[in-house]
Amino acid sequence: HDALPICRRVAVGWSRQQAVTVIALSHGAQVSEHPSLGGLPEAMLEAITQARTLCVPRVADGSVSITLAHRSWMKREGLSAVISVPLAEAGTGAVLGALSCERESGRFLPDEVIALEQVAAAVAPLLRMKQEAEWGVVQRWRRDWAQPACCWLHA
Repeated sequence: HDALPICRRVAVGWSRQQAVTVIALSHGAQVSEHPSLGGLPEAMLEAITQARTLCVPRVADGSVSITLAHRSWMKREGLSAVISVPLAEAGTGAVLGALSCERESGRFLPDEVIALEQVAAAVAPLLRMKQEAEWGVVQRWRRDWAQPACCWLHA
């Protein structure tokens, strides 16, 4: 039985004001050591903006998506397949960032896409908590004051 292809690199990006910052790379790579990420942030933003999983080559799901940044990323890096899965906030559905994977050989199968979407749903709340733990006093104050009064008056 043939082994499934593995990912060359996996990355997590965080969205803020219509831009994406890559906050983590697989294989122990430091983001600071990779000033050029080959179009990865742009591809992540493409998935975040559309609030949907984008896979190239695409998995036949009947949907139409814009994948120009993904195709550019794939071509620039010489990859056979790429995928970006939005990281959405539980409850509100607000997209916080994206989880992206790249392969040098093979494509992403439907079961793998589903598994990646499940991973993204599981890690999104943890990444949100980590981000908020790193916030300063002013950022926390802004977040708390943005909450509806009903939520903090009766707490």
